[in-house]
Amino acid sequence: MASISEIPVEILSVIFKDAYKAPEPLTSDDGPLTSLWRAVPDIATPMKGDRVILSTYPFNIMRVCQLWQSVFCSLKTPDYYWTRLIFDVDNDEIDELLDTFSWPKDQEIDVIVFSSSTPHLIQDEEIAAIRATEQERVRKILRVIDPHLGRCKSLIFDLKFTSSLPSSAPFLSLNWRLMINLRLIAQIDDGPGQVVGSVDNAKNRSRLKPLGAFQKIALSALTLIDVVGLYSTEPKEDRRKDNFSAYVSNHAFISDDKDEYSLRRFLTSLPQAFESTWRLTLHNVSISGALPGPEALAPRESRITTQRLTLYSLCDEFMAQFYSEIEVATMRTDIINCKIPPIQQTIRGTLHLDSIPSSDESDDRSLQNVLATWQGFFLEVKSCHSFNDLLLSELFSSLSSSGTASKLAPELRTLRIRDCTNFSPSAMRQFLQSRSDMNVPLGRLNVAGRCPRLSTEDREWFLQQETVVDWADDE
Repeated sequence: MASISEIPVEILSVIFKDAYKAPEPLTSDDGPLTSLWRAVPDIATPMKGDRVILSTYPFNIMRVCQLWQSVFCSLKTPDYYWTRLIFDVDNDEIDELLDTFSWPKDQEIDVIVFSSSTPHLIQDEEIAAIRATEQERVRKILRVIDPHLGRCKSLIFDLKFTSSLPSSAPFLSLNWRLMINLRLIAQIDDGPGQVVGSVDNAKNRSRLKPLGAFQKIALSALTLIDVVGLYSTEPKEDRRKDNFSAYVSNHAFISDDKDEYSLRRFLTSLPQAFESTWRLTLHNVSISGALPGPEALAPRESRITTQRLTLYSLCDEFMAQFYSEIEVATMRTDIINCKIPPIQQTIRGTLHLDSIPSSDESDDRSLQNVLATWQGFFLEVKSCHSFNDLLLSELFSSLSSSGTASKLAPELRTLRIRDCTNFSPSAMRQFLQSRSDMNVPLGRLNVAGRCPRLSTEDREWFLQQETVVDWADDE
């Protein structure tokens, strides 16, 4: 059999075209294959490393070897192959790739700009050099992309430094009617974007596109404040797509800061920008310094309505301030990798708790804090160290308490537990029995993943209960 280097480019081109037209997902005798064309992850799910982007089309083909680059470049005449343009600002060959903007001709395009550098592993002097290089290459890309914004469906800047992010103003113009996905985020918070200078707001306000006209939008916390400033005098429009998703990330606010990027300004901007969404995600937002007093940060009459709220890697001080300032109406709340403070607001709907607290603290009160204010039927707990016998005892003992305020999860009907090892089957039996005795039996219990093993007696007991129990302890 001939090696790939011996196969003519023309034949390889035919192979490429056949693979391009293959149905999704690709399959083999050994099972499903990872698709060559897999989509970039949803903005509500944080990236799990640069390998996610590196494995997407066309970046994966361009980086395999020189031969496949030749094959790929020979196909640029059929412009429908060139609808996703990916640029790594850490790649020294980026100048050679910038002419790919002309290859799709008049096709609609998706543009992804990211950095594969790892500045957290090197010295401060090298970080400064990487930051300068990142900013300069982003400037180059912005100059090239400007004439093509009118055909961009998706524009993603997923960089290392927030200071490298471009201004949002040029991308919010009503002229870019095709754009439904805008992402301006970075991993390291080093201040507001500095790549593009200030924009004449008065000149651009009359042409701003309503945020709800996007399908997905992801912004750094500081960029969000800038965006709300741009829209401050715009007539309010509620033109929102049914699946409008918003993602805000990455800033450590100083608790007593009074400047334009203060905590107060952010908590005011958030409901102004995203009053109504299908999904809202807050990721990696924190407060440094002492908590502000009630006079410094008084409660406001603001509200957010979303089908699904995801709180990911937030500090407990910020979460407490978020819930005290903003009334939240949602059908589902996901809290992931957070330490949860007492919350002065009722949380309704489905509740998903993952990696709570964020460290191995079995005596942490995070779960009790959120369950004390939660009123819903469906609870899912995953990888929570403090889901233990003490919590279960508080859950069933609170049911018999005469004071309704002390009850934990009184409306719970379905409990799903995954990868929790610190509770015992005997404590779970007591919990289920107590609910039956109080005439509020649990409808369904599902336990899976890494979990306590059941004895024969335990299995027989669970089978006799009114609650439907599915306990898969063999994984």
